[in-house]
Amino acid sequence: MAHETEHTSNHPTFNQYVLIAVILFAITIVEFVLIWERAGIVGYLGASKVPLLVALSAVKFAIVIMYYMHL
Repeated sequence: MAHETEHTSNHPTFNQYVLIAVILFAITIVEFVLIWERAGIVGYLGASKVPLLVALSAVKFAIVIMYYMHL
């Protein structure tokens, strides 16, 4: 039989998973507010919303890759 090797990678704890989920949720809320025209909260941003949304999406992508995919 083959010998099993121990995995020594540090996986996030449950509390870290919850914290990351809350951060992802908060970023999603910010994105939603940015695209919701009726709210009028950030209507003055105009076309600068697009780079901001891309940046927020990139942050979410990086968080998912680092924590949930263990890369």
